[in-house]
Amino acid sequence: MTTSSTVDCLDPARPLVSGYGSRLFRLSRDDALVVQVIHTNAGFLGETGLIGHADFCINGGTTQPGCQGHFMRVEACTA
Repeated sequence: MTTSSTVDCLDPARPLVSGYGSRLFRLSRDDALVVQVIHTNAGFLGETGLIGHADFCINGGTTQPGCQGHFMRVEACTA
């Protein structure tokens, strides 16, 4: 199998992938020579761990400014 040189990922999904998906379907450092991950919604909907070679947590990586209201609205806003 050929490995890509770079993978850039925005908010890797967590709920269904963690609960039902095999580890083979989850993003990992083994997916490319360089895996860069940008976290803007870690926690309820996004992956919380550092999973790339370089992980960037924008504004702390969990919620973003301007997202207000009901919990689900806030989660959808940051995704």
